[in-house]
Amino acid sequence: MMSLPLHLAPLALMVTSLLVACGAQEPGVPAPAHPVSRVQGQVDRAALPAGDARVLLTAEQTVLSSAALQADGRFDLPLPAAAAMAPYLGPAAQRFAGDPNDCVSGLRVTPPDLRVARFVSLEVQLEGRAVAQVAQLSRSGTAESSVWYVFADRPGRLEGHIRCETADDLRARIRFDVTLEAGWNALRSNLFLGGGLLTSAPGPVPAWKTSLR
Repeated sequence: MMSLPLHLAPLALMVTSLLVACGAQEPGVPAPAHPVSRVQGQVDRAALPAGDARVLLTAEQTVLSSAALQADGRFDLPLPAAAAMAPYLGPAAQRFAGDPNDCVSGLRVTPPDLRVARFVSLEVQLEGRAVAQVAQLSRSGTAESSVWYVFADRPGRLEGHIRCETADDLRARIRFDVTLEAGWNALRSNLFLGGGLLTSAPGPVPAWKTSLR
């Protein structure tokens, strides 16, 4: 499986560890995820060390794209083309299934051979040294919302759920209601104490948050 240095630890833990089964009504099939070709945002520049910084999209210690971080914290990062992403794609059924030692997958993928790469955060480097990660993330009490960027090699659907049990005996469940276009897609992850959902339906976009290394 592709190493994902773009994951923030709290997000990775949330997805596989902090969701409790819920009885929410199944939504209708959403429209395809909003296609994207660039990631634009603004981070708290004062929270980062001084100096010339860049925002990077990386996979397996390889820089796929980078952009300058401006003095006001703004950045405009072009997303890689299909040819650049090809070596980092893997089966969607595996990339979203969670840890096989802890999780049982009820995820349905159409078509079954759909291949994807997924990212939830970007790396910030200062003079070639990683100093932080940034992600579109908001928290309110036990609820957490974030944006995932997913590259798909063809159109597809993710439905169903995964259920996990952690070392703390927390039973976790995340539902999938995602329609993907070929190329880059922006998905929304909504997690809360009673359950969670990954969807391509439109909704509020969280601001960028910084996690220092």
